[in-house]
Amino acid sequence: MGALSEYRIEDVFPDHAVVKYTARMNDLNLELRDANTSVRVLKEVLAFPDDLLLDDGHRVVLNLIKRNFASNAVVVLANFFDRADDSRGNDNLNLAWMKEWIEKACRDEVREEVRQRLSSLAPNSGTRKLLEKAKRTRNKLIAHLDLKHALSPQQRSKALLRIDELAQLFEAANELFDGLCVGHGRTMDYSYAYSSLPERGSGKGQRSDVEWMLDLMAADSSVINMPEKQPELWRLHARHFTAEQRATFNEWRRRVGKSEVTFGTEPPG
Repeated sequence: MGALSEYRIEDVFPDHAVVKYTARMNDLNLELRDANTSVRVLKEVLAFPDDLLLDDGHRVVLNLIKRNFASNAVVVLANFFDRADDSRGNDNLNLAWMKEWIEKACRDEVREEVRQRLSSLAPNSGTRKLLEKAKRTRNKLIAHLDLKHALSPQQRSKALLRIDELAQLFEAANELFDGLCVGHGRTMDYSYAYSSLPERGSGKGQRSDVEWMLDLMAADSSVINMPEKQPELWRLHARHFTAEQRATFNEWRRRVGKSEVTFGTEPPG
């Protein structure tokens, strides 16, 4: 249960503050929805064997998708936790700002209890470490291209977050957001899992949008179609496939409606 989940919204805020609270929480939750979508799309794309199935032209596009979704997730999540205001003195909507606003806007008779409950809403040590990494990525490799981080593989690896770290940071942000929600955990039902989005179009079955896109890229790939269209080149190309690559290749051939291929030689050891 969240820190404020046991209250009714009318018991915490006067009428004029309810509208502002709802609007600000909506804004924050929309940001977290973007981060959630970015993380889930990134997971799907990173699991796709583009180095095996795609030619260089298609991989350029996919690499940009990876970069852009990763950058969006990092920026949104770092901003959610980061208390720093910008250099022009503008307030930034984030966890700390929202906690302070709730404390000031709530009714006098519940202020002390609300303050105590909100004081428990803080990232733990593991989340703080991930946050520092996210802020370093945002500041050194996204908002600006810091020469030391851009040119040094060691510095770059220290700054970049893995997909599991981004997922952990999102879960921490989502849990803390729940703590700001008055009532039943979330004030409004804006949360969703990307994979449960309503399907659009026809012929997609139960696939998400990103799965549909990856299937189209695979089906159009010159590598997937090489056995039929360029059999001589295929024999040379496939000669170096490992046993795992052969299984993956045939799995994707079946997935896009093509028959499996037979490899005439033993896979390299």
